[in-house]
Amino acid sequence: MYYKKIKLEDGTTRDRHVLIMEQYLGRSLEPDEIVHHIDETKQNDDIENLELCLRSVHSRYHMKGRPNPNKGKIFTTHGTSAMYQHGCRCDECRLYKSIENAKRKR
Repeated sequence: MYYKKIKLEDGTTRDRHVLIMEQYLGRSLEPDEIVHHIDETKQNDDIENLELCLRSVHSRYHMKGRPNPNKGKIFTTHGTSAMYQHGCRCDECRLYKSIENAKRKR
């Protein structure tokens, strides 16, 4: 099974789940960010099933022989410690982390 593609006006195609996440965030993805399907179903592009994470974190999800510890869990509360530690780097989670770092420096 493959990701659903969207044909853009310029003739190029993009993965639908990436476009949905970029629209949700209001920005393009950074080079080190990837959109992960929480339930690992490539055709389920509901925003509740998508999470933004770093490529390095995402690769750990799919290491051969290791189950995804988050399969079946929905992470929708951005701006929390759990989301940031989980690998989310959306604007809300980055802001949370910067505030936490500032508190620790005091």
